[in-house]
Amino acid sequence: MFEILSFKRPSNLIDTHSGDKIKKIYENENLSKTSKKQIINILLGLMEKKFKKKNDCKLFMTKEEAQYYVDTYGGKVGELSYYHDIPDEESEGYLFAAGNKEERVIYTVIQSKEKELVNGFLGIKEMIYDIQRYKLYNMFKKCKANNIEVHGIKTDCVLVKRSNLRKLYDTFQKDIDNDTIGKYKIEFDKNLFGERLVLEENKNDSEDLCKVETKDINLNDEYDKEELAKVNLENNKMI
Repeated sequence: MFEILSFKRPSNLIDTHSGDKIKKIYENENLSKTSKKQIINILLGLMEKKFKKKNDCKLFMTKEEAQYYVDTYGGKVGELSYYHDIPDEESEGYLFAAGNKEERVIYTVIQSKEKELVNGFLGIKEMIYDIQRYKLYNMFKKCKANNIEVHGIKTDCVLVKRSNLRKLYDTFQKDIDNDTIGKYKIEFDKNLFGERLVLEENKNDSEDLCKVETKDINLNDEYDKEELAKVNLENNKMI
């Protein structure tokens, strides 16, 4: 059993009818399936925004001007290269690989500000992900109840062996539909990433690590530095 230490509870819930808006997106025949998924994923990404960031970039033709601006107002100096067209009458003496162009540099000053948001949609995003993880947990439980061994979990799917295909189909038959978003689909030739996490105990020295050995040492004078130094040196450790 698990002990719940803390949990979050929304202070105010308002019905925004977002389900109807999402349904309109899914029913839009002008959008591809990929576009429909990307719209939702981008919205979820915006919901987890924790900081407000703002960048301002100014351009200078000389490094001295850029550095003066940084010393006065702050920022960071950077460089951008570009190619400038050289008129034929001015190109005498230049050696170019192709065309009459000269590489030049524009100096940039970038100023950035960042502030943590005190409110936003992060709580909603966490609630959506919690619901998704709960559905994934129920999928795992259903596989286990039907003797289907799960070898891995990745984002929104479980990985099982191909030999369990028939049992998998019989278990989730009512929910399998490759053409409907939100339904289950079966995909092949997927691989696990990383290594299985297994707790390995070192049985060779586990007992020695837990064993505490003590040795009593009698001192003639505990304030005698020379005697203490000799005892420490002979025992090769501090008392």
